[in-house]
Amino acid sequence: MGNNEKLIALRDQNNWDNKTWSQLTGISQRVLEGIESKMIEINEEQYNMLVELTEKEKGKESKLFRFDEPKVIAFGNHKGGPGKTTMCTNIAYELSEMGYNVLIIDTDSQMDATKTFFDEEYADFIQSKNFYECLTARSNLQEAIISTQYERIDLIAANVKLSNIELFLSTMSFKEKAVIDCLAEIKKENYYDFILFDMDKNIGQLNTAVLMASDYLMIVSECATYHLDGIGTMKQQYELVHGFNDKLSILGIILNKVNARKEVAKEAMEIIEEIFPGKMFQSFVRNDAVVEKAQWNQMAIADFAKNSDAARQIRNITAELLDRIG
Repeated sequence: MGNNEKLIALRDQNNWDNKTWSQLTGISQRVLEGIESKMIEINEEQYNMLVELTEKEKGKESKLFRFDEPKVIAFGNHKGGPGKTTMCTNIAYELSEMGYNVLIIDTDSQMDATKTFFDEEYADFIQSKNFYECLTARSNLQEAIISTQYERIDLIAANVKLSNIELFLSTMSFKEKAVIDCLAEIKKENYYDFILFDMDKNIGQLNTAVLMASDYLMIVSECATYHLDGIGTMKQQYELVHGFNDKLSILGIILNKVNARKEVAKEAMEIIEEIFPGKMFQSFVRNDAVVEKAQWNQMAIADFAKNSDAARQIRNITAELLDRIG
């Protein structure tokens, strides 16, 4: 029996599948799948290291949630600049640090989520592999998955052509199911625990199609009048889509760039509570220069400044998110 077979036998003795094995040991699930399929051949030193990690967790069970298929969460607001990309990418990071596999799908023509992980040197690479190309061809989104610098986070990039997507969708048959169709194989594989959409800010057919494919809507807002207008129209679009996708629910409202000392912030919170009773997250993110610095360095906030207030606040939001899903 070779090293690969002996490792798989050790996994089976614990009654684990590859996801549980990965969650307990911290070894990439893709690597473990490669070992099982023998696409990855391991040497003696690697074998001994993996055995040590596996034996250390022997008899344990993962405390992480397990789902029959990925949980799909759409982050949105119909106003630009509330920090939906910041929330989407940093919650993804926190989930990945817990041991979850996360896929971010950037559907915004501004490409902010894409730019969070990739700079201009990747421009040529993602020109042919992106959300726009798959959606317009109604093809499998697996073709466009790109690994990021974070082991458990993958990305499907956006493209500036998405600025014209509404015109294209107006001619597509059954456009409301377009994202559902493109996402089908990824959901069937069930490698990812969470799929996070960074939505476009516009009210339109693309966001409708994204919400049709989603389990949850997460609205991100600032405590400002024009952002409150945005969450109002977001609610209207949610109610429209919910009539066709009854599994869609509002996971919550996250407040960003909050100055709790200002009276306007307190007033905004009261208005949001009236519009969405019980939906506002107890945790929120205050104004913090660390957020912008992390973005400048193309890093997750907690990776850039683990002990910062902003990192702690994102961790609290992520914990609250899991409580609501669980």
